[in-house]
Amino acid sequence: MSLKLFIFLSFIVAFSAAAHTVTVEVEDKFGLPVSNAHVWINPYAVKTGITDGSGTVNFSNVNGDSNILVVARHRDYGRAEPLYWFVNSDTTFVIRMPERDYLRVATYNIKGFDLWTEEQPAAVAKVFWTVQPDIILGQECRDSDMGYSDFQKKYMPGYTNIVSSKSSFLNNGIMSFYPIETSWGYGWSVMTRDLYSATIAVNDSLSITFLCAHFKCCDGDYEGNRRNEEAQFTAEHCSNLYAKGKMFLLGGDLNDDPGHPRPPSRVHSILLVSNPAAHLVQLSLADDTGDLDTYVGSPERRYDFLYPVDDLDAIFLGGHVFRTETMTNRPPWLSYDDSETASDHRLVYADFDIVPEPGTIFSFQYSVFSLFLIYYLKKKQESCQ
Repeated sequence: MSLKLFIFLSFIVAFSAAAHTVTVEVEDKFGLPVSNAHVWINPYAVKTGITDGSGTVNFSNVNGDSNILVVARHRDYGRAEPLYWFVNSDTTFVIRMPERDYLRVATYNIKGFDLWTEEQPAAVAKVFWTVQPDIILGQECRDSDMGYSDFQKKYMPGYTNIVSSKSSFLNNGIMSFYPIETSWGYGWSVMTRDLYSATIAVNDSLSITFLCAHFKCCDGDYEGNRRNEEAQFTAEHCSNLYAKGKMFLLGGDLNDDPGHPRPPSRVHSILLVSNPAAHLVQLSLADDTGDLDTYVGSPERRYDFLYPVDDLDAIFLGGHVFRTETMTNRPPWLSYDDSETASDHRLVYADFDIVPEPGTIFSFQYSVFSLFLIYYLKKKQESCQ
């Protein structure tokens, strides 16, 4: 046997030995199979699938002798902790899905201004797979080359994405795990990078309007005044939504830090003080160390925000700035520098209590009925006197 043939056969044997079948079984909290769950494995050589009637999906030819990250998502269930095991043989993962009891909304500038680096998509995927937001308001969502839409289809099937068409590489993009009912934008005439908006049905009885913004960047009088104009337009639009009784949330890269303003920019004063009819609330979200900064350039700044309407803020549960470099209990599938590889911004997310327990709904309905009954009987008694 020739040396070349020997090397070739040795390579084939080694490759075959390292290729395994990974089986993922998805269950509910009672151990019953969950069909139609979306399963994603290994962001470095991603494979995706959907569980069958037995709650199972198989992935063949998975490169073994390495740790494999496994994530499952289903519209009727909450977030299960990702699994991360070393695979050196045929392996079965079992994911048990919890009840869905809150909505998670994120904003993230994914640094699509330039072409993504080779390492960037997997790093962004690891961020998303760990946080598992239901709604993602994205900025710099280039939709060419390895763009936002291609990324969603490859790494996050089960979601739907829409991308503003008003810019070539600074598009705003919205990704949702729940049905997008309508979407619209305003273009260059009013906003530098659009105020891309979508109404999303987050459950059978509630639709929320999400506004994705990316205000004008940089220092200088023109840039600061331009941001002020964009903030004024956004606040007026939010005022109109409130007047119509809409539930809404504004998120995005506003390019203005309230702690370090860039005069004449006064974005947050305009959103909060100058336009009270907008009924916006600024969420103060921090990383594990209590740091509010979301842009980690030089110097660090807080540019990325979530602004819910006050009715939505009333059911705000908590949130976070996701920074792998400052995590105090970083899971094993994340590296210290994953956030830096993914973007120069950090993902910011917030959770809202919009999926109440059945008992809560019943109690609320019962309370309303009781108050109505008491009022009716009291008025009847008064009319008889």
